[in-house]
Parts: sequence; structure tokens; C-alpha cells
Amino acid sequence: MLAVFKTNSGYHSKGICSHITVPKGSIAPLVTNSYIIYTPDKGVDYLIPRPDGSIIVGGASHRFGPFKEQWFNNTDDGNLIEAAKDYYDGYMQRTFRGWENTDAKVEQIWTGGRFSFSCLGINTESRQ
Repeated sequence: MLAVFKTNSGYHSKGICSHITVPKGSIAPLVTNSYIIYTPDKGVDYLIPRPDGSIIVGGASHRFGPFKEQWFNNTDDGNLIEAAKDYYDGYMQRTFRGWENTDAKVEQIWTGGRFSFSCLGINTESRQ
């Protein structure tokens, strides 16, 4: 399935988003709010906690921004944005206290149309 999203300028712009989980039988530290996270390297990410303790987190444009051919006017949502595909590995451990020893990992990662801080997933790649 291929969907084309257009920005106000009429061009497709895509982003990257991920689903982070902890291993079965582990309890994830409680995250009760959604966040916009400004990273030390001038990135902006968004985080949405899910009722099952898993996390949806997306953004990473500061990692892929310089590689315009990977995201600007590129409608191929079947391939991840290469420059940012590993950005969310270890994300919770390096971003939130209490997550350091959780073994949280990226369960799925995908690309899709990007509008502001939202990420609409089209195709997924499972990391199981």
C-alpha cells in the first residue's frame, strides 16, 4: 500500500516513527504523559505512552534532515530513512531515568507522511 501525503508546499515529506517495548515479563517504568523532547543535538522528538507500557516515539529529523533525497518528495514508504533507522535503538535508556536497565528495544519502526510532529505509518518493518 502506498499513500502520498502532501505538505502545504505540495511536496511529500516523510518522517520516522517507532514502537518501543520491554521484554515480556518485565515492567516498564510508568510514563503517564505525552512529550515533545528537545535533544542536546538540536533534535525534536515526540513520545506517546501506550496503556500496555510500550512507547510510540517519532521525529529524528535532525538525523535525516541533511539527506534530503531520503525524505523530501520521496514517496517510497517501503524503505526506512537510512540516516535515522537506528536512532531509536536505546532511546528510552538514554533519555529517561529508570529505563537504563529495562532492555527496552524497538519492536517496529516505520516511515510515513509527516505533518508537524505527527507520524502516519504506512508500511512497517518488524524487528522481532
